[in-house]
Amino acid sequence: MKKKHKNNGGLARFIENVPNQTFQQDEELVSVGFMGLNDVEWFCQSLKDNGLNFNGEFSEDFTIINSIFGNLWNVEWLESDVHHSWFKEACLHTPIV
Repeated sequence: MKKKHKNNGGLARFIENVPNQTFQQDEELVSVGFMGLNDVEWFCQSLKDNGLNFNGEFSEDFTIINSIFGNLWNVEWLESDVHHSWFKEACLHTPIV
């Protein structure tokens, strides 16, 4: 999810709504992990209820990354490979040697 929150209540409210202990963040991104599809579906609905866009199949505000299949949909602000994801703009600030 993008760090600039559309989430009602900002980051603090987002963290309160995480139903487990998997919340992680860096300077640009936050993530939450789930083991089951029902939990993912519940959390997507929670994100929608708290102000993020989600039509049931796609969102530009967040994405779901399956550990086997990768992104369920791509978003223009996130780059991913098999093991990692990163905010695309972060690449602009890193010198390439």
